[in-house]
Amino acid sequence: MKCPFCESEKIRHIIYGDVGFRDEEDEKEFNKKFIEGGSEQSVNSPLFHCDNCSKDFGVAKGTGWGVANRREIKPGMRVAIVLKEDQKTGKLTEGIVKDLLTSKSVHPRGIKVRLTDGQVGRVQQIL
Repeated sequence: MKCPFCESEKIRHIIYGDVGFRDEEDEKEFNKKFIEGGSEQSVNSPLFHCDNCSKDFGVAKGTGWGVANRREIKPGMRVAIVLKEDQKTGKLTEGIVKDLLTSKSVHPRGIKVRLTDGQVGRVQQIL
C-alpha cells in the first residue's frame, strides 16, 4: 500500500480503542506496525497513517468512500479530494472548498466539490 499524498510505503494501521501492553517490548512491537488512534472510531476516522508525510487517510469500508454528508462540508474548509482521473489509484489532492457541487444531502462516494484552484473531486477527508 502507498500513501495517496506522497506515495510512500511507510504506512501503519491506525488502531482505535484501549490498547494494552504486557511490557515495553510488546509496546515497541506494536508501534512498528500500528499507531494508536484514540478511544473511539467514528464514521470518517482514518484507517492508515503515513510515517513519511505524517498524514492520515482511508475510511472504513461500509461507511462509504469519503465524507458522505453534505452538512459536514462548508466553503473555506481544507479538504482532501480524489479527482476523477485519480479514482483508480486513490491519490488525494488537498485544497480549500470553494463550492459544493453535489445537491443531495448524502453521497456514498463522497460529496463533490470545487476547490479554490478550480479542481473538482469528491471529498475523502476533512483536514
